[in-house]
Amino acid sequence: MAGRGLGLALLLILPAAVPAAAAEASLQVRVVDASHRALAEVSATLASIDEAGAAYTARAEAGGVLAFYDVGPGAYRLRVEHAGLSPATSDLRLGPGETGWLTAVLAGGALVAMIQGPDNKTYIVHPGDKLLDGAIKSITPQGLVIEQEVNDPLSVVKQREIRKLLRGLEDAK
Repeated sequence: MAGRGLGLALLLILPAAVPAAAAEASLQVRVVDASHRALAEVSATLASIDEAGAAYTARAEAGGVLAFYDVGPGAYRLRVEHAGLSPATSDLRLGPGETGWLTAVLAGGALVAMIQGPDNKTYIVHPGDKLLDGAIKSITPQGLVIEQEVNDPLSVVKQREIRKLLRGLEDAK
């Protein structure tokens, strides 16, 4: 991915308040830039990767939010595109009656990540950003790598590498 990228983060699937007979799911995607400002003129495709073969399209206008309603349950590949940026994809699973919320962060260079700090606030981080006792070494579609300074005078090791992987859909429930 040369030049520009897209980070997808924070997928949360919760049961929707729908009648038990309804089998359809829905997905809402909020698209923002690295400064957390909503992006317009974004298009997305949600294509089934199951046997169903269904495909859905949506477009975000001024508010940066797009939605897929009445989606059959199953496994899907979400592809988000914005003019001038490389498209990105993310695989997800929607169950009957579930509503998924996803925030897509578009960046003009390397991937960015959204992390939750010990103060329960959300932060957008980039490779090289300094943390309390370390720095973000790299960000990949699978997660991020943090290089932490070890401040133990008895330890021979002065730095350690911490890998934080993205949580799967099962972990988000």
